[in-house]
Amino acid sequence: MSSSGTASKVKLSSLFTNPQRPTSSNSKTSSKLSSLFIKNQGTPTSSNPTTSSENLISKVPIQTQLEKFLETNCKSGDVTINEALHYFEHMIQMQPTPPIWSFNRLFGGLAKIGLLPNFITLNILLNCFCNVTRARDGFVVMGSLLRRGYRPSTVTYTALLKGLCMEDRIDEATRLFKTMIKLGCQPTVVTFGTLVNGLCRTGNTNVALRSVADPRWDNRGRTTPWKVGKMA
Repeated sequence: MSSSGTASKVKLSSLFTNPQRPTSSNSKTSSKLSSLFIKNQGTPTSSNPTTSSENLISKVPIQTQLEKFLETNCKSGDVTINEALHYFEHMIQMQPTPPIWSFNRLFGGLAKIGLLPNFITLNILLNCFCNVTRARDGFVVMGSLLRRGYRPSTVTYTALLKGLCMEDRIDEATRLFKTMIKLGCQPTVVTFGTLVNGLCRTGNTNVALRSVADPRWDNRGRTTPWKVGKMA
């Protein structure tokens, strides 16, 4: 009886002194669970990590290079035509569009290496301003033409007339039309059509019809030498 009691005590004490270790299957399960937590630590995964990293690499350096190019190279005149073209194409594709001063600085850098705008370049710029209802800036370009010694052509005046008509400044357009004739610049069919279209758009249809019937405008759509006077 005493031996059986002693055996039971030994068994009970062994439970506390030597606790049962987990089986191999349990240890594998726990190691799997712990590996899940270890793997999930660190940076979060993305569906396309390569694309996101490429975006970061492609955006940040180009911005920094553009700022450096405008602030340093363009100011000092250390510019090549290929560089300017590369950054210009990048700038016009940016959203939002960079401020106008950044384009001015780019063109200023080209001017420092001797690449100056000519008569055709300035006329293109003037026409662009007038097409976006910025006739005021178009007249600024015309002033630049005059300062450089160029004489405004029929193309120049026609673009300005179109800009004024698009802004419904028809009175100024008719005065400019008379001015160009006074200065010896004869209007073409395009010039006359631009003015007539502006008159009709602003409700001056009668004036437009009288102008079309003017004897100085022949049947073949060409103008005979005009003299300054009242528009019919």
